Amino acid sequence: MASTLNHGIVIQTADRDGDVTRRESLAAAAITPGELLQFDSATTVNAHSVAAGVLQGKIVALETQTPDDETNPTIDVDYDAADTVYYVEARPGDILNMWLAAGETTVMNPPSQLQSDAAGALAVVAVGAGTLANSIVGVADEALVAGVARARCRVRIV
Repeated sequence: MASTLNHGIVIQTADRDGDVTRRESLAAAAITPGELLQFDSATTVNAHSVAAGVLQGKIVALETQTPDDETNPTIDVDYDAADTVYYVEARPGDILNMWLAAGETTVMNPPSQLQSDAAGALAVVAVGAGTLANSIVGVADEALVAGVARARCRVRIV
């Protein structure tokens, strides 16, 4: 997994004071920073597992709290099952470092709309009458081709 120049998940916040709502929970399974999450129980989170499904909130795993270094930045260190996962409850206008699913391509004019791919990453969607309410996570904040593996992508939350 390649790291980005930005070694954090939160790139920009829409909050005037520059704050985001950070929370913590236990990981039900391995989680990678930047993945879209869902609550599995009152005390555990896991990668969002319903493609194009209704969201319980725009909950995204933050970087781990292990020491950062140039070889292994914390944005690239996975949480193990039962670890304490730090996550953000993203709000409209926040820009986050998330995951674009393998084989997906985003464009900027107009920006691609993104939904869950059922594995913690995002997939491009053509919004129509069949699109579930509260299933759009955000729009692409950069043009990107994911290729054969998922790739980090800047996402503006809607």
